[in-house]
Amino acid sequence: PGSCDQAIGTADYNIAHATYVNLETKNVDFCNLEAPRLTCGNGILDGVEECDDGNKVNGDGCSSTCTIEGGWMCSNTPFATRSLCQKNECDDSYINTAAPFSEACDDGNFIGGDGCSKDCKTIQTGWYCGRPGKACTHVCSNSLVDNIPGPPYNLYQYTEACDDGNTASGDGCTGDCMTIETGYECPTPGVLCNKICSNGVGNTGEQCDDGNAVSGDGCSSSCVIEVGYKCVGFGAGTCYKACGDNIKDSLNYGGTPYNEACDDGNNVGGDGCDSNCNLETLPRTYT
Repeated sequence: PGSCDQAIGTADYNIAHATYVNLETKNVDFCNLEAPRLTCGNGILDGVEECDDGNKVNGDGCSSTCTIEGGWMCSNTPFATRSLCQKNECDDSYINTAAPFSEACDDGNFIGGDGCSKDCKTIQTGWYCGRPGKACTHVCSNSLVDNIPGPPYNLYQYTEACDDGNTASGDGCTGDCMTIETGYECPTPGVLCNKICSNGVGNTGEQCDDGNAVSGDGCSSSCVIEVGYKCVGFGAGTCYKACGDNIKDSLNYGGTPYNEACDDGNNVGGDGCDSNCNLETLPRTYT
């Protein structure tokens, strides 16, 4: 070749530092074999291209400047196969299931924020879009525990476990209204859920429930009987100190032993059995 451009063999390369032997002059020339230019129409998605279908023709979804044309969708794999474009059918009120243009919803428009995203790929959390061509329904946080039937009436079934009137998690009802969180009960739609522990009612998994969420009173804030206490039944005033009930106890609290050396029916010291039910050594008296 007689020039660097000829040596490179294409105009799709930039000039950088490289060498080649000029076969005509037998001299070593300095050229550049830098990476290919970003070329629209070469079938490779690179740089700032939105698409590249291997041509520079308008009207086929990918424009002559490699931008996606209005009303079209193009599947793209960077630095791989050429873009595949087809008419954007989001807004045709039909849910397309064919890859790579499969839709999650189609409410008949290109508008986002109404339950179905503007590209029909995503259903927003807390919305129901089971009626193609119809507006999606904002269900979670409407203060109703919704149970929407599926086929043949709708595309899919939607069933909530709770609805406390908001989309926040951590308050008993998850943000998508699908799960009642552990330790809560949600009996009334539109009202904040209640903590099960501290409601004064015996629920599954509770050792006690004295109607409050305070520890140090015999029933802990997690409704577990505290060491050195006994609880009979549920509700306020059902827990009491084991020491002082006139029963010499040998108890186990989840692996923590509790053994009394004595129990004289009171929590008074100085009478041979102290306030913690340990034997006392009293001074000997003489008469």
